[in-house]
Amino acid sequence: MSDIASGYVIWVDTASLRGAAGQVDLAVAELEQAYAALRAAEWATPIAMGPSDSAGLATVAVELRDRVAGLASALRYTADVYEAADALWHIERFGHAPPTARASGDALGDIHAQYEGTGRDPVAEAQALLDEREENWDDELLANATLGLPYLTDWLPGTNSPREVGQQVFDTVTALGFGVIPPGSTLRPDPTPGDYSTKSEALRQAEARPPQKVADFVDRIPDDPRTNVRVEVHTFPDGHKEYAVYVRGTEDMMQDGDWNLLPGEEDGIEALDGNSNFDLYGRTEGESYRAVEQALRNAGAQPGDIVHGAGHSQGAMIIEWMAMQGTYDFRTVVSVAPPVQAMLGEETRHITLRYDDDPVAGLAGAGVPGAAGGPGSVVVRDVHHPGFGDPGDLDQLIEPHALEGYRELARDADASGDPRITGFHNEVARLNEATERQVSDSYISRTGEPG
Repeated sequence: MSDIASGYVIWVDTASLRGAAGQVDLAVAELEQAYAALRAAEWATPIAMGPSDSAGLATVAVELRDRVAGLASALRYTADVYEAADALWHIERFGHAPPTARASGDALGDIHAQYEGTGRDPVAEAQALLDEREENWDDELLANATLGLPYLTDWLPGTNSPREVGQQVFDTVTALGFGVIPPGSTLRPDPTPGDYSTKSEALRQAEARPPQKVADFVDRIPDDPRTNVRVEVHTFPDGHKEYAVYVRGTEDMMQDGDWNLLPGEEDGIEALDGNSNFDLYGRTEGESYRAVEQALRNAGAQPGDIVHGAGHSQGAMIIEWMAMQGTYDFRTVVSVAPPVQAMLGEETRHITLRYDDDPVAGLAGAGVPGAAGGPGSVVVRDVHHPGFGDPGDLDQLIEPHALEGYRELARDADASGDPRITGFHNEVARLNEATERQVSDSYISRTGEPG
């Protein structure tokens, strides 16, 4: 079963933990009242209930009260640990705590002092959690990268093993800091913008049922080389429209050959190629990004309109950057195996699907410890375990990244019963109120002709 957490370190948002602690406090108060009543009755009804019976029940009540009170304390302690972890990570990465954080840099000392003499230190425990994630986040990824290549393990003395080489590669890439997109980031203009084409069909009647679940969004991501962007238009009784955009992943990593590392215009047919991938990962507009924006405009979307988005791989990176730029009001984002993780605003419910042995998703690095979006944002994780059968077959290395496997992960999330996933279901259920649904499929490219 997959894991569902607020982020890569913080499993549950601290507001929920403190809310649960408050509910436990009510139970403690009721047990306290029961204890007091039993003590008062200890000698008041000596015939109906002997002193020993009443005293025994009072003892049980006070023991239960203390245990329940301990649960409330544990919930608050966990909340303090998570808030400290969030603040420590922000301070280390950005030089300051998040603006909405309860645990600012100054408050970390107060949290530490609060537990002085108790044998517990939430700040130290928070740092330990961050260190563990930073050290071990790529364990499954590196196991994948070496499992299918046993013939490479017989290295000459003094040379690095495949695992060590993989470790160095991912350490180098993630050290650049591109894997996590900070709040308020903007894409730089492309210094060598190339031509792109967005061929959009005329809007047609869409299927009767709007997307209801995470899996619905994943299933609607195009899986046809001649359709790589789909836009739905949901029109409501009051006349306002909400849009849903679905973007396919990279279609040709090697068509140009230089991955945009050399100057000059890109060659080839596909816009969703390695060049656009490298542009976007390096926080520069790529042709694929501009072409997807055009597909939205072709469907009638205007700045400020409400949008729901889903994408796979490069498509997920495009959706996250569009949500970050703020041209449209993105309410939900479903990111499938994104090579980045954007820290979106409070208004966006952000669902990330990631297999820990997916080398493309691994480009996001250790990720954000807490929620990368508004309330209810989660990361859904699992290990794909592709089961390499042909040593040296590099196609199997990338198998965990395939969209089909992520469809299964999305279905697992929907069936989990997790209240945050249920909250996502409730959010998109509003689309049921639309009285008209239309859809337009687009083919984005560099040349206008399918490959």
